[in-house]
Amino acid sequence: MYTYTTMYDSRVFSAYARCANDPTCARLSAVTYLTRFAQDCNRDGVIDCLDYAAIHKLGGYGCSAPLDQYYKNKYDACQRAVVELSGAPGAESGVDVRFNPAPEQQTQRPEAEQQQQLSFNN
Repeated sequence: MYTYTTMYDSRVFSAYARCANDPTCARLSAVTYLTRFAQDCNRDGVIDCLDYAAIHKLGGYGCSAPLDQYYKNKYDACQRAVVELSGAPGAESGVDVRFNPAPEQQTQRPEAEQQQQLSFNN
């Protein structure tokens, strides 16, 4: 059976470069890594883009460490662009897409979602 695992055997010296240059292999590698290390890095009760950005920058074992301000600013700019380009609700609807919004500006999760989260913790 022909798979990406056999095609890009990790024991072969050039496997990394070959996989990185193959869009399908690179995508599968990234998805597998992010799936394996998916976690609530910022401890806000939700695994979301913020957590995946931290995993990308700090790795699966260190994603709860503080991120540098430059990276946070780049993330915030990217999120604003995504909201603007997608036509999705953004600043006009009160949704805060910044990496670490000020505590008084953080949006509250709907009560039903909070109840659902509580049921997972029990």
